[in-house]
Amino acid sequence: MNIKPLHDVSVPCDTEPKSDIIPDELLRWNVLYFSPSSIKVPPAYWLTNKILLSEEFIKKKKPPVIARFGSIVHQLVDEVYFQKNDIKQVLQNVYRDLKKNHQGYDEKDFYKLALIKIFVFVFLIGIPIALIGALFSFANGVAIDNFAKVFLLLSLSNLLLFNLFAFGNALSINKGAMLGVLSSLPLALPVIILLGRAIRSIQYGDGFLSIIALMMGVGLLMSAVMPLIISAALKTHID
Repeated sequence: MNIKPLHDVSVPCDTEPKSDIIPDELLRWNVLYFSPSSIKVPPAYWLTNKILLSEEFIKKKKPPVIARFGSIVHQLVDEVYFQKNDIKQVLQNVYRDLKKNHQGYDEKDFYKLALIKIFVFVFLIGIPIALIGALFSFANGVAIDNFAKVFLLLSLSNLLLFNLFAFGNALSINKGAMLGVLSSLPLALPVIILLGRAIRSIQYGDGFLSIIALMMGVGLLMSAVMPLIISAALKTHID
């Protein structure tokens, strides 16, 4: 029988160096620890937490509610029962810790997170919707030669709309969902009107370049300014 003693078994741990065969980027994406439960994770999570954000940034994120509740119970038992501290002072410290929901996040972190989230959802949702819309535009009399123009217009309009709706969601975090809808829909009407005018310019072949330049300029400006407004709104709600 081929029996190996237990004291000869060497189990690798997390502190040991990884294999040189796997690139460091794949190791950072937790490829070695892939499990079937990871398939249920949305693609936006993989793009945001595994690729775009660094490990130092992810560590600033607050732990789940269950983990925070467990730490609170442990703190209460330890400080009140064993250390004999005043329960009122301990509860005040716990309440002060609970109010720090951002847990190390500053305004730059909120700006970076909002900017990444907007572009990730534009890439995963806005561009596929633009592709579907460009295919359905043929039913409205748009020639197949103008497919690229329609797709570009719809992609830029989705970029504008996603920025506006993200702003509405930031306003309605603890105020109700209707506030976000009521605040973002009036701002979305100019984008819809501009998109209709752009489709008309494609059909009649006049003014397309000017409209596309306007949409690109407004889209870049909103992509730079709107995450700043969203980060200020998020920090205000949290504080």
